[in-house]
Amino acid sequence: MAEVNVLDVFGQVEKASASLGAQYINPGKHIFDIQKIMLKPSQRDTSRLFFIVEFESVFSSRDDQPVGATRSWIVDMTRKETGPSNVKGFAMALGPDIKEEDITKEDLAKLVGDDQPARGIRISCEAWTIETKAGNPFTKVKWSYWGPDKLVPT
Repeated sequence: MAEVNVLDVFGQVEKASASLGAQYINPGKHIFDIQKIMLKPSQRDTSRLFFIVEFESVFSSRDDQPVGATRSWIVDMTRKETGPSNVKGFAMALGPDIKEEDITKEDLAKLVGDDQPARGIRISCEAWTIETKAGNPFTKVKWSYWGPDKLVPT
């Protein structure tokens, strides 16, 4: 076997984007604490941009999603017919009584910034599977503000 240059091998790691590795949200009812919100290009096609939210599970109606599990919600922002409206629905659930007209591009830019103002916000969702026009399964999600004073089901 040829001699391996360790710095060359780790140089590839240095240039790579980290794999997030969390599982997607499964159909059911869930309560999550927001951990991080990001805007990242696709690793396969850099012309595609994704709005990504990572959560920690606080409650799930599913046995296969235990408390403490990490889940991700990913929105393709290059899909102009669905991406922006899905993100707006999520942003409206970040607080009580947020209306569509309250959401600004400046607010959304702050969400994905270094300060992470949404970290720790508790949010609930109901997720279900639909069939796309192409006949593929797709998980739809409806977000709701949960708030710190609301009890978590047991």
